[in-house]
Amino acid sequence: WELADLSLFRHAPHILRPRIYNEQAWRLQNTFGQNFSSETSGRHYHPVNGAAVLDDFAHRMTVATEEPLYKFIHVGIPHLPVAVNAECEFTGVLRHSRETFRGQARCGVARVAAFLDRLRAIGVYDNSLIVISSDHGIGLPPRAFAHDRPAPDGSLSVIAGKAMALLLVKPPRSTGPVRVSQAPTAITDIPVTVADALGVRHQLPGEPALKLAEAAPRVRTFGSYAWEHEDWRAN
Repeated sequence: WELADLSLFRHAPHILRPRIYNEQAWRLQNTFGQNFSSETSGRHYHPVNGAAVLDDFAHRMTVATEEPLYKFIHVGIPHLPVAVNAECEFTGVLRHSRETFRGQARCGVARVAAFLDRLRAIGVYDNSLIVISSDHGIGLPPRAFAHDRPAPDGSLSVIAGKAMALLLVKPPRSTGPVRVSQAPTAITDIPVTVADALGVRHQLPGEPALKLAEAAPRVRTFGSYAWEHEDWRAN
C-alpha cells in the first residue's frame, strides 16, 4: 500500500496530491493497509519495520567485493513507541515503561546478534571494524539515582537516562570476550575511534574510545531541546 500511495501520488494531478499525502497519514495505507494482518497494521511504527528489515537484510547479505567497504545501518527497533515484544512480535502500542521497553530492546539485541552471526557466517566479521551506537538513551531514570531534582527539561534522573547512549566497538582482528569499560567516552568520539582503529592519519576532535583510560578525568556535554510537535509536522 505504500507503493500504491507513491504511485498514485506521482501520477495524480497536483491539486489532488495533498489529499493522497494526507498530512503524512498516506491515504491508501491508512484506509486499506491497516486491515489485513497484525504485521501490516504495525508497519508504520519504527520498531516493527526495523525488526523486519534487519532480519531480511541479515538473511540476504553476501560478500560482493574484496575492496574495503563502509556500511551505515540505522536500526529503528529501540525507537518509541513500544510496539513489539522480546520475540519481535507486533503487540500494538503499549504504555512506555521499563518492563515493556525491555522486551522491545531484547528484540533489537536479538536482531543485531543475528546480523553479527551472519557476518561470521560469510567470513567478514573478524576483519571488520564494527561500531554499535545509539544517539541517546530512552529516558528511563537510572536505578538508585541519587539527588534527583527538577531541571528545565524534566527531572534530572530522566535527563540522565536520556544521556546514557550505547557505545560498543569491535576492532578488526580482535579476539576474546566482550570487555565492559567505565571510560568516560561519548558518541562524539566515534569518528576519531574509527580513524585510530584503521590507522588513518587525522586531526579529528575527541578521544579514541579504545585507548581512553577508565580513570580519565573528562567533562562530557549532553544537549537537550524542548520537543515541539508542530515543528516536526512543518514543511
